[in-house]
Amino acid sequence: MGSIWFVIWCILTVFQPPNLVTAEEPVCVPGFQSDQLTFSVTRNYLTRGTVLGKVGFTDCTDRTRFLFDTSDKRFVVKTDGVLMVKRAVYLHEGHHDFFIHSWDSQGLKLTIPVSVSMNAADAQVPVLQFPKPGEGLRRRKRDWVIPPLSVTENKRGTYPLNVAQIRSSDDKLRKIFYSITGPGADLPPVGRFTLDRETGNLYVTQPLDREEIALYLFEAHAMVDGAGQAEDPMEIIVIVIDQNDNKPYFTVEYNANVAEATAIGTEVVKVEAKDDDEPGTDNSELRYRILNQDPPLPTDNMFEINPITGSIRVTGRGLDREKYPQYTLTVQAADMAGEGLTGQTKVILTVTDSNDNAPVFTQSSVSMK
Repeated sequence: MGSIWFVIWCILTVFQPPNLVTAEEPVCVPGFQSDQLTFSVTRNYLTRGTVLGKVGFTDCTDRTRFLFDTSDKRFVVKTDGVLMVKRAVYLHEGHHDFFIHSWDSQGLKLTIPVSVSMNAADAQVPVLQFPKPGEGLRRRKRDWVIPPLSVTENKRGTYPLNVAQIRSSDDKLRKIFYSITGPGADLPPVGRFTLDRETGNLYVTQPLDREEIALYLFEAHAMVDGAGQAEDPMEIIVIVIDQNDNKPYFTVEYNANVAEATAIGTEVVKVEAKDDDEPGTDNSELRYRILNQDPPLPTDNMFEINPITGSIRVTGRGLDREKYPQYTLTVQAADMAGEGLTGQTKVILTVTDSNDNAPVFTQSSVSMK
């Protein structure tokens, strides 16, 4: 019996693989190259086309370009990973957070949080200096090249909010006191802006509304105590930057007739929405769509709407007054080119008769005597 166990032991010893220590090869894991992305900017108002940085991603293949999506459509990621501002963005409280998505080679969706933040060291308010005659700027007050200030409407934060500093170059030689006059200062709306008389710090005292006042124009003054004015008054312009705080709206509900024999492609009615945000910006750029057609017969796409012009046309066959005498369309307008705030209206289309029914006898035969 012992000899049998000896033979078994020899066999196991011969065929047992050696205990070799090998270095583990790195395993590729599809996904983003970090757990979170943070991009720093030097200002809180990001204009269209601003490049924020690059997103690192791999799907463990040889591909270098990928499809990306964002939870905030004001940002776009190119196929090479470059993150850009698609539409102007204001960073409330100095930062903005959203998500970026991509997909691996198996179609699995992967997501990473993104934060765009303004460097605290760069959050300096502009300093406006009184122009001097020798600078060639003071011919008439309105010829002075003083850059306008910008304040975003509905700006969050603690008020009063410092927006600029007014300075005289003479403040190193003598004591200067500052003040402001005009609409928004000591004229209606009084007190929207105040000025620290010693430091020259200009403050806005409450959130502004561009739809109420889009531009403020007042004057800053530099005075020497007991000696009159130290500088000629300086004109200050404050532009209120629009935010998307107004949703589109329709002023009417629409009623129109559409004949049974109306040809496909014929316009039957045109809708128009309004938006009180600044014209010519993304905040007021509208797109239209039909949300619902009632009844959805004979098909649910009997009509289509031009997303830009609001023109509604016939696209389906089968208009029949006897069967479907009226259609009610629910039409939506959305700003931010269709991705923002929305408003709705009803469009009632009454189907009118066409000569599409041949005359018929009510009796199969008539007896004449």
